[in-house]
Amino acid sequence: MSDPIPPTSDKFCAQCGSSLEPDVKFCSNCGKEIGVPSGTGLLPAGAPVQPTFQSENFQQPQPQSQYYPDGTLAPAYSDPARITTPQGISEVKAPRLDREEIILIVIITGMSGISHLLRYLLIYNRFPSFWEFIIPFPFYFLLFIILFGTYKGFLQKRGLQASLDVDRYEHMLSLFLSTFFLTTIAHRLRPDKSKSTIPESVSIPQSSKLGFSYQQYDHDDYIESYIQPRSYMFQTVISLIIAIVLLYMYINDTVPILTETTRLISAYFGAFVVVNVAPAVGKYNREFSQMGRFRTLLIFLIGFIVTLLALFGITFITALSNRLP
Repeated sequence: MSDPIPPTSDKFCAQCGSSLEPDVKFCSNCGKEIGVPSGTGLLPAGAPVQPTFQSENFQQPQPQSQYYPDGTLAPAYSDPARITTPQGISEVKAPRLDREEIILIVIITGMSGISHLLRYLLIYNRFPSFWEFIIPFPFYFLLFIILFGTYKGFLQKRGLQASLDVDRYEHMLSLFLSTFFLTTIAHRLRPDKSKSTIPESVSIPQSSKLGFSYQQYDHDDYIESYIQPRSYMFQTVISLIIAIVLLYMYINDTVPILTETTRLISAYFGAFVVVNVAPAVGKYNREFSQMGRFRTLLIFLIGFIVTLLALFGITFITALSNRLP
C-alpha cells in the first residue's frame, strides 16, 4: 500500500508569497508572524502578491534605448547619462606644440643630423659636400614638426593634454643606435591631468557572444591601456608614410640635390618603424599586441622592406625590378 500524499498548502505568506505549511505561526522564508485572523494575514492560493518593500524613492528600472557601435539598437537598464564613452570626451583646446617642445624638437633634429652624417660616412665612404651636410637639418626639423604635431593633435582630440619630455641619456642612446640604423627618437609622454578633459571614469563598449557590455576604466588606466597604444600606433603609421614618400622621391630622383638625403632619411624612419613593432623585441610590442597581431605584423613587414630598399640603394632596386615579371 503506497504512502499517503501529504496535504498541499492552499495558503501563502502575505509578505513574501511563500507557500505555508498548515498550522504554522511564522513564515519559514521571511519570518513574518502568521498567527493572525483568517483573511487578514494569509492569501488564498492563486491570489496576486503585492510587494510591500517599495519606498517613495524607489523607481522601477525602465529599458533605455542605446545605440551600440555596430549600429544596432538594443535595450539596456543602465543610465546613459552616467556613462562616458571615448566618443563623448571633448577635445582639448590648446596649441599643438609649446615653446619647450619646439626646443626639444631642435635638439632631436641636431642629434638626428649628427647621426645622418655618420650614416652617410658608413654608406658612401666619403665626407658629404657642404650642401649635403646642411640640407638634412631643416629636412629633419620639418618632418619632426609634422610627426610630433600630428601626434599631439591625436592625443588632444581624445581629451589628453600631454607634453613631450626626454633626458640626456635617451638623447645619447638614440644618437648611438640611429647611427647603426636602429632608429629611436628620444621622447616620452608626460600627461597633464589638470588640462585634460578625460573624466575620472570612462566606459568602453566590449563585444561578446551575449552582446555588448561596458568595461569601466579609471583615468590613469584609460590612458595607459586605451590611449597610449593607439597613439603609438598612430605615430608609427605616420613615420611609415614619411619613409615611403621619401623612398619614392629617392627612387624617382624627384629632387637631384636631395637624392642622398631622401635615401638616408627614408632608411631612418623605416628603421624607426621596425624598432617599434618588431615581433617579440619591439619597443612598443606590448602595447601593439592590443591592436591586433596581423596589423602589427603588416606594418613591420612594410617598414622592413622600405628600410632594406633604402639601405641597398637604387642599384639593388633596379636589379630587383628587372628580375620581377
